[in-house]
Amino acid sequence: MNPSLKSSRLRWILSLVGVVLIFSLFAYLVLIRSVSPRVPPALVLSGCSSVSPTVRRVGSKRTDGSVGLQFDVPDRTFSVHPQTRDMPPGTVYVITSNDGHAMMEIAIAGRVTFDKELDSSFLTFSEHVEERDVRTSTGQVIGKDRWGYLKNGDSWRFVRVFAGDEAGYRPLVARDARLMDEIINMACIGSPTP
Repeated sequence: MNPSLKSSRLRWILSLVGVVLIFSLFAYLVLIRSVSPRVPPALVLSGCSSVSPTVRRVGSKRTDGSVGLQFDVPDRTFSVHPQTRDMPPGTVYVITSNDGHAMMEIAIAGRVTFDKELDSSFLTFSEHVEERDVRTSTGQVIGKDRWGYLKNGDSWRFVRVFAGDEAGYRPLVARDARLMDEIINMACIGSPTP
C-alpha cells in the first residue's frame, strides 16, 4: 500500500474518531444538564398585595383572627376545588391545571393527602432531595421548603409553615412542576379575601 495513502487514511480515521468523541461529549453534557436538579427559587414570604380580578386567593384565617399562608391562583390557567376534611380537620384546596396534567394541594391547618409519601416513597425513590428555610421578607424563619427529583426527572415539592399550613405537589414532569412552582412562589402572608 502506498505510504501517502496509508497516512491519508490514518488522518481520516483519527479525524472521524475525534468528531465522534466531541459529539459524544456534547451529547453527554446535554443529557446531564437535562436531568440535573431544577432548583426552585428560595421562598421568601411578604405581605399580600391586592388581588387581581383574574386571580383567586386561597388561604387561611385562624380562629384567633391571625392570617396564615395565602396563594394567588390564576383563574385562567387553574381550577380550585376546596375539600373540607374531618380527620385530620382542615381544608385542602386541590389546584388543577386546566389541561388536567398538573395538580397540587394547599392544606389549611391540616395535612396534604400525600404527607405519608413524603417521608417514605418520595425520599426512597428520589435521586436528589433538598430542604431550605422559608423566610419572611425581614429574614424570620417561618417554615421549611423541601423538594426533590426522581431518577426519571420528575420533580416534587412540599412547603410547611410553622403555623400549620402546607402546600405541595406529587412528582410531576418538569413543565408541570414549573407551573405549580409559580403558584408556590407567589405565596404571601396577608388577609384572605371574603
